[in-house]
Amino acid sequence: MAEPEERYQKLENKLNAVLADQRADKEELLQGFMDILGHGMEVSRACYNEKQGNDFITALEWIAEGVKPSLGQKLPNRFMAALVTGDIHYFTRETAARLLPKELKFIAGTVLSVLEFLQNISAIIAAPLYVDGQMTAVVSLDICREHRERKNWSQDQLDFVARMVRNLGREIERRQWYTPIKAEPKLALLVLDLVQSTNLVLDFGDDLFINQIDLFHKAFMEHSSSRELVFIKNTGDGFLVVYRSAPEAFNVAWNFLTNNPIEDSRLRIGLHWGSVKSGVGGDPLGVEVHRVFRIEGVNRHDRIFATGFRRLPSHGRIMATRDFLELLTIEQRKRFHRAGKFRLKGFAEPCPLWFAVNSVEVE
Repeated sequence: MAEPEERYQKLENKLNAVLADQRADKEELLQGFMDILGHGMEVSRACYNEKQGNDFITALEWIAEGVKPSLGQKLPNRFMAALVTGDIHYFTRETAARLLPKELKFIAGTVLSVLEFLQNISAIIAAPLYVDGQMTAVVSLDICREHRERKNWSQDQLDFVARMVRNLGREIERRQWYTPIKAEPKLALLVLDLVQSTNLVLDFGDDLFINQIDLFHKAFMEHSSSRELVFIKNTGDGFLVVYRSAPEAFNVAWNFLTNNPIEDSRLRIGLHWGSVKSGVGGDPLGVEVHRVFRIEGVNRHDRIFATGFRRLPSHGRIMATRDFLELLTIEQRKRFHRAGKFRLKGFAEPCPLWFAVNSVEVE
């Protein structure tokens, strides 16, 4: 049976009064909002889960009498982003597992078990909070097993919570209680690998191998594309190099393929365009960095449905992703041939790749 509209109007008035209190600081406003929302909606917990780095962390909460606190509870950003889209969601362990994409299924059991057993949760109502167009937090209403009578929610009730959370987001934005989220920069990633580098060391000794590495480093730095170079690092058997420009990254890669600084050395090069984080010392980090290393090293056994595609050489090649190719000039793209889809170790989804060599043969 629908609850009286008068009750929700009174609850909305109380929440709006909290938002209108100009004397309250951010923590006071958020705590007051959670206290009134949680108590008014008769749930077990009302949590303000703030995005901090790669996680959403429970920063503030209201809890009903006898309910276990959840302050400091973490959920991975990619997990939360997969579950909470649009305005509001109601889910249980079973429905949450169905919503997750395939690549997150492997962590779903662990995360959902934490929610269900450690926090005694039966169901969750989750509303994303957007500030300046970015999801900066999620307001969640937890229904614990001792409150099963609140398990079924009407659409009107869900819409009410979503509207109040939108009002909260607008007030946070109005008061400028947020730091604008800067998107991680997208850059061109180049991995150069000296194939069978261990054999080179054993055959020619450390000194000669080091001299060869130094020659490659010099060639990178003296190439005209170095004006767009952001980072370069020796990986032991090659280089990881980052450029601001995909066309310039291709130019230096093609130069190495056609004018190898070390005669008879065998090269493989991987090229990708993606988001890059900066670690200690400025080292590029993140999923896309791992991806480009996998791309450089693919072989014919990693290819899916290879029939009809060109023969893939084991060296003397450049492998590139679609994201990278789309940024090249028409003339540069003409040098590439579709190689097919490849399994990349550690990645759930196959990756379409293209390759460039001096001459190609059909399998």
